[in-house]
Amino acid sequence: MIPEELEVRERELRRAVERRQFAAADSLIASFCGLADEHIYSLAPGNPVRYEIVTRVLTVLEWARLMLCTARADCSEQLDRLFWANRYLDRPDRAELGVQVDL
Repeated sequence: MIPEELEVRERELRRAVERRQFAAADSLIASFCGLADEHIYSLAPGNPVRYEIVTRVLTVLEWARLMLCTARADCSEQLDRLFWANRYLDRPDRAELGVQVDL
């Protein structure tokens, strides 16, 4: 059985990642893992709850990594689109070519 305090910390971490609060995600991951370590080492070596906690932590960390990588890729794609769209925006520093097209 996973301790309630660990489940609360997991929900906080998931909420921060889902809301793209990346600055908070690092500290929440460290806090979540630290709390899991405390609970694991407080249990006897043969206790099956240790395995359950480790499995849960690894699952949550893999989910967080996947979500953060996806968000990073999305930001990168948006920046690429912005770069390419910028070519078509009229800027005052752009020299006039002297060509006019009437439609």
